[in-house]
Order: sequence, then C-alpha cells, then structure tokens
Amino acid sequence: MLRPALSRISVTTYDVIVVGGGINGVGIARELALRGHSVLLVEEGDIGGGTSSASSKLVHGGLRYLEQGNLKLVWEACRERYYLLKNAPHLVKKLAFLLPVYKTSSRPVWMVRVGVWLYDRLSGRHRLGDSGWLSVEETIKREAGILRDGLLGAAIYQDAQMDDARVCLETALQAQEFGAIILNYTSVITVNADKRRVNSVQIRDVFSGEEATLKATYFVNATGPWSDDVLDLLTPNAEKLLRPSKGVHIVTRKLTKDHAVLVMSRSDGRVFFVLPWGEQSMIGTTDTDYKGPIDSVSVEQEDIDYLIRETALQFPDSQLTSEDVVSSFVGIRPLLRKKSGLIGSVSREHKFSWNRRNFLSVIGGKYTTYRAVSESAAAKIHVKLSHRVFRSLTREMPLFGGDQIEANYEEDAVMYPVSKEIYDDVISRYGSAYRDVLLTLMERSDNCECLTGTTYLKGEVVYAIRYEFAMQPDDFMRRRTQLFFTKGQGASCVHEVSEIFARELQRK
Repeated sequence: MLRPALSRISVTTYDVIVVGGGINGVGIARELALRGHSVLLVEEGDIGGGTSSASSKLVHGGLRYLEQGNLKLVWEACRERYYLLKNAPHLVKKLAFLLPVYKTSSRPVWMVRVGVWLYDRLSGRHRLGDSGWLSVEETIKREAGILRDGLLGAAIYQDAQMDDARVCLETALQAQEFGAIILNYTSVITVNADKRRVNSVQIRDVFSGEEATLKATYFVNATGPWSDDVLDLLTPNAEKLLRPSKGVHIVTRKLTKDHAVLVMSRSDGRVFFVLPWGEQSMIGTTDTDYKGPIDSVSVEQEDIDYLIRETALQFPDSQLTSEDVVSSFVGIRPLLRKKSGLIGSVSREHKFSWNRRNFLSVIGGKYTTYRAVSESAAAKIHVKLSHRVFRSLTREMPLFGGDQIEANYEEDAVMYPVSKEIYDDVISRYGSAYRDVLLTLMERSDNCECLTGTTYLKGEVVYAIRYEFAMQPDDFMRRRTQLFFTKGQGASCVHEVSEIFARELQRK
C-alpha cells in the first residue's frame, strides 16, 4: 500500500484529523468518513499497535461490573457484543465461560447464580444463549483439570472471543474504503493552538523524518494511554485525565478443553481468565496501577509468577511453571482517573472532553463498546460540521471482510487454483475479502508456500504489506497474524518474513 507523500496531503484542510490508530480512533474515522467528511488519521506506531492488540481478546458484557452496580455499561456492552458477532463473524466467535464456586469463595452460590441470571436479563434479545448452573459432577465433566477440593459447582454463561488486532485493522480498512486517509508510523510532534482553537498539527514520518503541517476544522485525540501526553502538547502540565492500569497476559500450553475459566485469585481476590487460544491457553490479565512512561511498560517476572501461581492453584494437576510460558504481552488500559480505590474498581466507562472548541479528547472505554463510543464521538462533530441529525449507520453494517460469504470452491478454483485447505484457511482468516487474498497468492508460485513451521502463507505477508498497512515484520508477526503468540513465537519463519518485507518495500 503506497503511503501518500506528506507534501501532497498537507495542501488540504480536512474536516477532521484523528490522532490515534487504536480501536476508538479507527472507529471514529470510520463513522465520520462514512458520512462524507474528509478525514485523516495519524498513528505513531502500527494500527492497533498499543492497547488495542494487547487486550484479553474478549468481547464481553463484563459480568464483574454487575457487582459494581454499573448496569448501563453491562447492558451496552452486551448489545455491542451482539453486533460484533454479527458484523465480524470471521473474527469474533462465541465462547462459553465457567465460573467455579468453592466453599471458600467470597461470593456464595446464590449470589453467583443471581449474577448470571441478571447478566442474561440485561442482554435481553442480544443474549448469546442461556446461562445456568452446573453441579460438581457436570463441572468436572466439562473441565476435568480444575480444582475439585471444596468445589460446589460452577455457573456457565456465554460471551465471545476475538482477534482484537484484526478487528482494529479491519475497522481502519473500512474507514479507508469510505475515503479516510490512514497514516501509521506518523507522529504528531506539535499542536498549534490559541486559547480558543487548535489551528494545525505538525506531523513527522517515523521512517523518513519528513515533516508536514496539517490543518483541519476539528481534531480528535483518541490516543488511549497516550491521551495525557497529547494534551501536554496542547497545554503543558495539564491536569491528568487517566489512571493507567498495567495488564499482563501469558500464553501457555493448553489447560482447558473448550471453555474459558474465570479465576478468583487466592492471594488478593483479583479476577482473571484462563482462555482457550488455539492449541494453547491465554491467561490474564493482571490489573495494577502503572506510573511509569507508557512507552517503557514491560512484562516483569513478578507478573508472570503471579499468573502462574494463581493458575496452578486453580488447575492443580497441570503442574504449571514459568517454563510452560510460550509468550507474554503487556498493555496499558486508559482508565478514567480516580483519586482513590482499588484499580479493579475504576470505571471502564468513557468520557469526552473538549480541550478547545474544536479539539475533542476521547478518554477511557472498553474494547467491546468501541463502536458505540466512536458513534457518540463522531455525532458530536458531525452535527457541528453538517447541522444534520446523526443516525446510527454501523450497528448492522458488516465490518471489512464481514459480509455474508457465498463461497464455492469448485467455481473459485477455476480462477484461483489453490488447494481446498488453503482456500478454507484464507476464508477463515479474511472472511469475505478472501478473493483479494487469493488474487495475491496467484502472482508468484511461492506465494502459496507455507512459512516454515506455520500454516500461514508467504503470499499473506505480501498481502499485509500491500493492503493492510504493514510496514515492519513485527506488524505481521504480532497483529496481522498471531504468530508471535505461538510456540517459538514464529522464530522459524521470521527470516522469511523479513526477506519478503525487504523485497516488497524496495518495490515501493
């Protein structure tokens, strides 16, 4: 995908410039571009390269938020969960959750059963299936590896799991389809403003160092954990709006059958999940205050030890140790600032802040509700730009690749002569965009060869570079695919991937 020269795009005054290519930023760009506004989005790293690819990969209402009395957030999240499942079926899948209850649990059986019942009621017509209660025998039959000592049974309820990085990417691709200009690896270095308005931003290409000044009628700060840093460009030493929370996940050998298991930490009462993740398990997340530089956050051994220790207590037969960790990752949640209280009790709601008349900051929120948050933010700007009523357009709109597929291998094989296995894999990964990928595979004979030690194809690397904003091998390994989160972290093919990047980028 050819990047437009900064000198060319700087001659236009845009309706809106969105700063931040995480899930809220790309969602806002999509909503505004869909309504005909000229939109340019800049992201300092890769699309979804921050928190939006470091989540628990869950699309969920948030059962534990019921205990906080946040019924509105749960209701909205359950509704948005339904839309994501419907609009991105290739990226979002239903997943059953087990919540084991023990004699020593802080929440008695009746409270848990009432909680999942209320969860269903709040989901209403958007619920994914009935919740229920499993006896001790039924619980062990479903997940034989969990702790049996003191087990009273388990609640079972339905939520969903996603490829968070690709949901973010494909939202950006759809924004581009509607006319938005998407620039990753482009940083905002200066915000030029007076006391009333922001007039322009100065940007820099991370790779070439080229700079340009861009003008717009409205600006949106959707930089997630970096929101306060961007506001400092506007007003040095401005009041902080965020309470950053560090979340660590680890990937280990497979611990569960087909269910996600909700774990209550024995040491501090925190909640995390053991999730099925292909042929492995994903465990997390931690939830701790973070006060350091956002760009320097890292996974510490104590984070890994905590998750291993608490998971081993829940799965005593697993004999889980740190040697079982295949990979790990960390992200920062941009939670709304709260002066006191445990980090786990901080609201996952969002807020909007007008920092100048034409500069809107989007703070907080949870991944599942990104479409609703983006719609609300876009509405505030759309009404000012067009003076027209804002109506929802994306609730029932398939995401890029999410259209209903009428695939026929025999017919498609005439034009795209690939094996049935490749055909099915491409559809499972790219949904209704599969023919575009197959067309790329046809360009070279080796494009249909698997990257060493994986089921991914060399042609998928080419496709990611040309059509999915990938600029570096890490973009492909971590976000266009999940190779980094597999055993060996994709080391078997990283040289091949790097060679393809070198070849393709030289062509540009």
